[in-house]
Amino acid sequence: MSGATAARPTRAELAAAADRLVPDVLAPGLRVLFCGINPGLYSGWMGRHFARPGNRFWKALHQSGFSDRLLHPSEDGLLPTYGCGLTNLVPRTTARADELAPDELRAGRLRLEAIIRAYRPYILAVLGVGAYRTAFEQPQAGLGLQSGHIDDTRIWVLPNPSGLNAHYTLADLAGLFREMREFAWEGMTVPYLVDDDVADDLIAQHPAFQESIYHARQQVAKGQVYELTKLRAGYEVIEP
Repeated sequence: MSGATAARPTRAELAAAADRLVPDVLAPGLRVLFCGINPGLYSGWMGRHFARPGNRFWKALHQSGFSDRLLHPSEDGLLPTYGCGLTNLVPRTTARADELAPDELRAGRLRLEAIIRAYRPYILAVLGVGAYRTAFEQPQAGLGLQSGHIDDTRIWVLPNPSGLNAHYTLADLAGLFREMREFAWEGMTVPYLVDDDVADDLIAQHPAFQESIYHARQQVAKGQVYELTKLRAGYEVIEP
């Protein structure tokens, strides 16, 4: 039974989700590309990112101001309308991230670099300092903005939002997400929608974007410029 038709998976369904792939959520020119370590079984079963109910990614995203409402994991495809995307260091599903060998994480970095060069996000946000240290061979790395980068993409490290990570409360996570968001959009405004070709291309790839773009255009017509910071993709981001 699929995640769309059942509230919770059975143990057998979770076991069957091992090694499944969860599709990346990508678009060119995102402000932030979030990168998890790898999907858990719940995400593999549902086919969506950070799907386990105890995971705090979606709540931290909303409480830090990235999204104007709390998104459900089934809505992960809408993230580019907020200027964000999702991928993983390692695409295969496991029960726990510590099932991944160091070599697998380092190989995931090469995959990630190829994605970065193809889509050119402003910031790569790696969700897990331990995984970042291993994958990028930076054993002393801490949270926050890193000195290294991939071409023009800056790298920012955030805590793993898993509910198993007891070192950070939801408020802690939201605060760290907010700090990165403010950096990502510092000194930038969104005075108008970019040309229709960009919006039409987004809608063609993901029909769910149509409603968000429609509402954003209404906001432009009403002069509610700053509300567009919540609906980034599909708009031209202009430096004043």
